[in-house]
Amino acid sequence: MTTSKSPKVSVISAVYNTSARLASCLDSILAQTLGDFEIIIVNDGSTDNSPEICREYAEKYPDKIVFLDEPNGGVSVAQNKALDVARGEWIIFCDSDDKIEPGMLEYLYNRAIDNDAQFSTCALICDGSDHEDIRMPYPTDGEALMDREDIIKKMILAFYRCVDDPRVKGYVTLALFKRSIIEQHHIRFISGLQFAEDEAFMLNYLEYVDRAAISNKVFYHYILNPKSLCFIFFRKSRYDFGTKEKYWRMLWTNRLNLFRQFDHEQYAPSYLPILFLNTAYHALQEARCDKAATSAERSANFAKIFHDTLQDKDFERISHADGLSRKHRIFLFCLKHGTALTKLFCIASQFASKN
Repeated sequence: MTTSKSPKVSVISAVYNTSARLASCLDSILAQTLGDFEIIIVNDGSTDNSPEICREYAEKYPDKIVFLDEPNGGVSVAQNKALDVARGEWIIFCDSDDKIEPGMLEYLYNRAIDNDAQFSTCALICDGSDHEDIRMPYPTDGEALMDREDIIKKMILAFYRCVDDPRVKGYVTLALFKRSIIEQHHIRFISGLQFAEDEAFMLNYLEYVDRAAISNKVFYHYILNPKSLCFIFFRKSRYDFGTKEKYWRMLWTNRLNLFRQFDHEQYAPSYLPILFLNTAYHALQEARCDKAATSAERSANFAKIFHDTLQDKDFERISHADGLSRKHRIFLFCLKHGTALTKLFCIASQFASKN
């Protein structure tokens, strides 16, 4: 970068083997009408010619593009490295195989500034879908504003995933985030998490937002990609059971910690038992199936997590909770009756998930 002035927006794009669409993505960002922005490209150990394309663009547009060439560490690590060097007043993310409309940054920026909002969103359309598929972080007709109470009740509580609410999505590529909030509270993607990392980041960020500008205007073109992590996780099942349990444990631990930290039990008292039991369950499953540990280490780790669960300050209260699902009730019963029964429950649950 040749200028010391902080731009209005930093656009972050993590790159991994997207050479076929990378130039199109970067061209769409460079065509933005806002003008005052920077692009931070992070190559995440690509094995195709993506690094060469990144380097070519960085050399051609030195006043716009910062290029970080990093070893493969996953999208969360790559985006965190970009956040560490970002200088913009606002942050937005763009997948390196997608495209954005020329007016996207200007629209989101003006909506945020005009409404004194710390969060500004729009909608995407899935190119290549067999029907018109438009999605947004929160559904709305036209433009809408949310105050703190709305943000908690309509978005944050949904992101705890204690009840099924498919309306709320963690699309960080559709949202403008205020960098001062990110830095003040050191909000980052959960390192190592390769599923729903966007949703976790958005939940963490929204905990500090007092006003949100929501819109259904389409500015983002999502290109359907059968090689994406989300596609692999749900449709290909290439991750082994233990790895998936590690990711689930990361997600539920983050949700439980935030729920407690921000005292959201006042809004949804029935959520705490679900968050607590899901966190314990996935932590136990991760320990039981850890391929990097010996059999003795797995048993010891399982026993420690079991002990810590029962010693938790909320366990006694949770153990008498009403309204739990059948699976949660059985799991709770097993926790009350020892490690052997709890381990048997975990084994049975893994077997059931394969059928």
